[in-house]
Amino acid sequence: MGAASAQYCTVNDRFTEVEFFTPNQIDVALDVPYAQAVDFQGNLQTLYMDVYFPKLQVDPAQKRPFVLMIHGGGFISGNKQAGDLPALCEGFAQRGFVCASLQYRLGHDNTDEGKYLARYRASQDARAAMRFVVDKANLARIDTAWMFAGGQSAGSFTAHSLVYSDQSEMDALYLAITGSTASSILGDLNTSGNNLTHPFTIKGLFNNWGAVPDNEIDVDEMVPTVAFHGELDQTVFIDIDTSDPLYQPYGSRAMHNLLVQNGVCSELTVDTLGGHGIYRGSAGAAFRVSRASCFFKSVFCNTCSSLYTEQTITPQCATSPPSAKTIVVETDYSAYPNPFSMGFQVEGLQGDEHFVVWDVYGKQVFEGDALEGMKTEQWAGGMYLLKIEREGKEKVLRLVKE
Repeated sequence: MGAASAQYCTVNDRFTEVEFFTPNQIDVALDVPYAQAVDFQGNLQTLYMDVYFPKLQVDPAQKRPFVLMIHGGGFISGNKQAGDLPALCEGFAQRGFVCASLQYRLGHDNTDEGKYLARYRASQDARAAMRFVVDKANLARIDTAWMFAGGQSAGSFTAHSLVYSDQSEMDALYLAITGSTASSILGDLNTSGNNLTHPFTIKGLFNNWGAVPDNEIDVDEMVPTVAFHGELDQTVFIDIDTSDPLYQPYGSRAMHNLLVQNGVCSELTVDTLGGHGIYRGSAGAAFRVSRASCFFKSVFCNTCSSLYTEQTITPQCATSPPSAKTIVVETDYSAYPNPFSMGFQVEGLQGDEHFVVWDVYGKQVFEGDALEGMKTEQWAGGMYLLKIEREGKEKVLRLVKE
């Protein structure tokens, strides 16, 4: 585990489901210009982002991980303040991240060619934004070694393009459709908008009902991904959209299966009755950002594991489950080995304890009066919480299975 990830793999509630900072401890820098580029009507457009971050004077952290959020709208509508984007960014900031909500160029002529060029422009703009963030990272104390990206619908397509798309791949489809390349019309994917040249790496994705074109998926580019998708979505299919032989996006479930098959951790929550856009509004945004924050923390801790669920599982990756009093008992318990692979032992037991174990998603995986009853070999790799009860008092230990 590197120094940066160890720094963020904290034992406090930062980067968890808990709002570590209060709303009045968050600053928002509105309308920060990051690029200028020509829109689909030929007009030069200045592009802006809104940046949300814990106030510098109240946050002791010298570096903070970064999340880029990109709005949806089919590449023709939406904006950086649309819907629950502010709530998502505020939620990430309250959990200790720096988050930016992105404006990008919109509009197309409603042809297949026009729609594809609109996606290409959005990908250019997202790259320009990431270069700008790296350039200005010291102003908001951003750790450029730990950068994540996410979005909703078209915004999620664009976030994925930061990881999976390269120039030849994005040119190939337009070439097949029109006989010319997108770059010959709109310029290079990585040089539009500003003259900055800083490299960047996305360590994980926050996918909300998005997809990835099949021709752009490469195994060596795969990154940990936390996703949400409606089973009945007819705008962006949850599986593979095979309606166009030249352009077959892999939806969230298809990508989840690919990631798991290739040993990359992936968490997918499916609403079996949901369409395009699920867990919306303030409560839905809080749920999604909590799950994403816990997932990203597991990436910091190198303990992320895969999960496919059709249930609304509230994450509990903070120091202890809300129901636990975490009262220190007279006996000082400790677990070893920790991390563990096959099993662990607890030192300090008196013989009359009661045990409860939850996984990182708050699901109870064991309860009993003897540790020998645990079947840890069946547990997935990741973080667990062991509550030890004795004489009306409780203590919670954090465990990690490798």
